[in-house]
Amino acid sequence: MKQEIFCRMIFLTEVFLWIVIFYPFCVEAGTCDYLKLWILVGIPFGIRKMQIWIVPRNKDVGSTIAMLVFQMLIGGIIGGVVLVWKLFLLLVFMVLQLYRGIKKLIK
Repeated sequence: MKQEIFCRMIFLTEVFLWIVIFYPFCVEAGTCDYLKLWILVGIPFGIRKMQIWIVPRNKDVGSTIAMLVFQMLIGGIIGGVVLVWKLFLLLVFMVLQLYRGIKKLIK
């Protein structure tokens, strides 16, 4: 039980660290573009989930870089969805643990 809670806290710390790293890149004129932040924070979680990488052959450097940026964008969107889902599961887990703790205190 304690190990599971510890692993969940490590995940939350990792997410917070990525947000702190990418937040300065998303601030323009004093306001944060949360869509850009969501995609940038999702990149580390989405690249692992991508099953195929498109490797252009016989193309110039511009096409290769454009394809890499496109793949990073797709990876960020996939990772953003995965991140939101994992944070939702973390919230459900914490609510269940709180319920079990209160139930144990009442008995």
